[in-house]
Amino acid sequence: MVNPADRATTDINDPASAIGAFLQRGIDEGLFPGATFAVTNRERTLWSGAVGHLDAELQRPAQSDSLYDLASLTKPLVTTTSILQLAGEGEFHLGQELRPFLPAVGAGLRGITLREMLTHTSGLPAWHRFHSRGLSREEALAELYAVRRERPRGEKMVYSDLGFLLLGEVVREVSGQSLDEFARERIFGPLGMKHTRFRPSAETHLRIAETLCPDRGPLLGVVHDGNCNTFGGVSGHAGLFGAAEDVALYARRLLRAHQGEGGPTIAPLAARQMATPQLDPAVGGSTLGWFIRPNGFLPAGDLLPDDTFGHTGFTGTSLLLCPSVELGIILLTNRVRYERNSGDFLQFRRRFHNRVASLWASS
Repeated sequence: MVNPADRATTDINDPASAIGAFLQRGIDEGLFPGATFAVTNRERTLWSGAVGHLDAELQRPAQSDSLYDLASLTKPLVTTTSILQLAGEGEFHLGQELRPFLPAVGAGLRGITLREMLTHTSGLPAWHRFHSRGLSREEALAELYAVRRERPRGEKMVYSDLGFLLLGEVVREVSGQSLDEFARERIFGPLGMKHTRFRPSAETHLRIAETLCPDRGPLLGVVHDGNCNTFGGVSGHAGLFGAAEDVALYARRLLRAHQGEGGPTIAPLAARQMATPQLDPAVGGSTLGWFIRPNGFLPAGDLLPDDTFGHTGFTGTSLLLCPSVELGIILLTNRVRYERNSGDFLQFRRRFHNRVASLWASS
């Protein structure tokens, strides 16, 4: 039997192995086939690694450069970043209504502002089924524009894919570029995120973690989110594929910008708004585009500081940032490769962040 004191010393001396061993417990519990992770400060990746496999059949080992369907990490990494870039260029301010930018939207969206969609306080429904109905992108877009609010604006934070679908269309209309083109030229390229993209090419498919969709079966290099698939694999709420180190590049840029350092993609004052609560806690916990306490969607565990903010993805992905201690934590899994209730995974992810926080504090 290993002496607990010896194990603690070993973990401190080799935190990456300790994190990998913890993630192996999730694999052993049947929560996901494999995972990659990265823990970074504002300057460099401190620890990273990969465990398990990219599919349920245990054929392709997970690697540090394996690609995962990032799912709703698309919202902050692409859509929020793009909206704040355009706002910083004076194209609009966030208190403006949606309709001037998308004149085709219906009366049910009247009055909704860009800020309300970024903070999920627009009153929009959480979700709408576009997929599995044979809709073209144009038909789905017309249906999106006809959606109506379910509640008064600003009354309550209700996490809504629809708001970010609409924000992605705002980026397209204002910039004159598709969302994937804008992201490639204005985010991924400047930050050196060479593995991150919508609609990954066939040559990369063997490096991609497999997901499982109830409607479409096993998927490799095709977005898991059915609504995003209906919109052609590119949308403001989902569709992005990427590797842990690429997400760490974004995290480092955001941490540096938060400290006032200039550079590409994220302006310092925009970074601070991404980390600043925008809502009364009674309404919800949201910055501009990110979760923050007291939002239950933030899987920060118990040990990370109060200023921690982040986002998650349905497929089993997450990015958390702690500006006060200059720490970023990336976890990428394909937990949807198994057909099981998500509750066990959600609890595991909180425990994961406790484990990383403990190792970081001891290092």
